[in-house]
Amino acid sequence: MPKKTATKASADLKYSVYVIQILIIIVLSYLGIVMGGQMAGGVSLFYWAYPFFVLFTLYWGIWGIAGAYLGSVIGAGMFTGLSPTVSILFSTGDLIAALLIYIVYNSRMLRDRGVSRYGDDIYGNRIAAAWFFAWVIVVTNIIGGLIGVTALLELNVIGTGQYFTAFGAWVVGDALLLLIFPALSGWLTPIIRRNGLIPEAA
Repeated sequence: MPKKTATKASADLKYSVYVIQILIIIVLSYLGIVMGGQMAGGVSLFYWAYPFFVLFTLYWGIWGIAGAYLGSVIGAGMFTGLSPTVSILFSTGDLIAALLIYIVYNSRMLRDRGVSRYGDDIYGNRIAAAWFFAWVIVVTNIIGGLIGVTALLELNVIGTGQYFTAFGAWVVGDALLLLIFPALSGWLTPIIRRNGLIPEAA
């Protein structure tokens, strides 16, 4: 195969993967709301897309972040009956969380500490485990929940009495689901890397 043809085929494969991962997140987002213990409009106890969009964000950057956002807008929002305006605004919680995770995991600060930008070293690296717990499970999860649930309150999708229930479901549910992330990344990252779909980890 000529070099140019091989390069184009590789690029086409990557763009196909980008689109597929976005579709996966949309489907998981929808299922996470309708079958994950819905607590309020757009919020369920088990939002199954969360660990997957975190991993896809670490793999594919802006494409993974787009999946996190579109999954929430379309799958958790419009497909479950929320208006486009509500869906777009409350989904900024997942958008900001994914963006903050990507920025820190691609920072020199973590690279200099030997932390993999794909999270596939959490089981064997105490620094990686500490950062994953503190940054992904706690900080960005809480920030995303505050943004998303506050948007639902301000848009009159939920009442004041539902606020803390919805916020608790968002944060606790996502934290529990993120416990599968280290195993998910440890299993999937070598496969994705062998197929040349992500660069070598730090």
